Amino acid sequence: MNSQQFNTTLSCFFITFPANFIMKKFRRPSRWLGLVTTTWAIVMTLMGVVQSYGGLLAARLALGVAEAGLFPGVIFYLSVWYPRHRSQSRVAVFFGAATLAGAFSGLLAYGIGFMGGLGGYAGWRWIFILEGLGTFVIGVASFWIIADFPADCKWLTEEEKEWLIYQKAIDSGAHGETSTVSIRYIKQALCDWQTYLSIWFYMGVNVPVYAIALISPSMIASFGHFTRPQVRDAVACCFVIFNAIMADRQKTRFKWIMIDMVLIFIGLTINLTPAPYGVKYMGLFFIASGACTSSSKVGALMLSFSSGAFQIGIGNLDGVMLAFNVGGLIAAPLYAYLLRRANRRKLAELQSGREYTPDEIRELGDKAPGFVYTI
Repeated sequence: MNSQQFNTTLSCFFITFPANFIMKKFRRPSRWLGLVTTTWAIVMTLMGVVQSYGGLLAARLALGVAEAGLFPGVIFYLSVWYPRHRSQSRVAVFFGAATLAGAFSGLLAYGIGFMGGLGGYAGWRWIFILEGLGTFVIGVASFWIIADFPADCKWLTEEEKEWLIYQKAIDSGAHGETSTVSIRYIKQALCDWQTYLSIWFYMGVNVPVYAIALISPSMIASFGHFTRPQVRDAVACCFVIFNAIMADRQKTRFKWIMIDMVLIFIGLTINLTPAPYGVKYMGLFFIASGACTSSSKVGALMLSFSSGAFQIGIGNLDGVMLAFNVGGLIAAPLYAYLLRRANRRKLAELQSGREYTPDEIRELGDKAPGFVYTI
């Protein structure tokens, strides 16, 4: 492939990410996560036997459909088990695992590459085949391993189940969340300012996530002296978890999101200057730490009071890194300001004494007066 075909192959599967709307149709998380992981594994395995550029494009598009539901699905699954002030650190462990996978996948691929010629297949084909088959085993096992809800979990005691259910109940109050998808709810999402503003600043952190994953190995190789992107990924993983634990302890998101975005801005600015390669290498650490951390935090923030499917799906259709990062730096404080204003209005409405029926409160969801946004 030439460079244009290679870049098209890398990016084409992002156009399928809005497919994650169907996640809400599955009432059992184990079925949804098991299905997307198993499908992902099958597509990944078959990518090892493609014979043409067109076949590889088709496989990448199919991979995008499968991957579309995994990350938002896992974040949503964690939100079912943990209250908002405990969910960020759990989401961070998940994103941190993805970061560590990036640190060690290159080493694994390097080892598998020595199988080139075995069975008449090139080494790169064996990378797809073996990693796909390993993922297939995990995907099939997840249908039985994943406990859907605390009340159904067999390895928890009754006391532990009741405690988890109680923690979620006092966090959600009487507001709850609908388990169905209808045209009315879709229209509400499309007409809500939160949807578009959150897309704006989600893009501001998500562009660098993919860019650092797809481009930085080539950048590091061009530096000449620094050939260990795994070190960068390991540092980013540690920062992801530390940052999330602090955000949970302080029961806030916005302050830490802004720290992440500033780190991304500093790192991108450094790499746009004629700075020495060592300084640029340090800039990649800033980008990786800020991007991976803020991406997990923004996902948890949105899913703490909305489904997040639309925002996460559209937010993955990204572009130029620094421009989007600046957009995120503008959108994030604007978003926080509007949420604080909404909280003040809700408090005023509560103090007015207006009463709602339980059905009305559930219908309002996060717009209900008693639902306070975590900022």
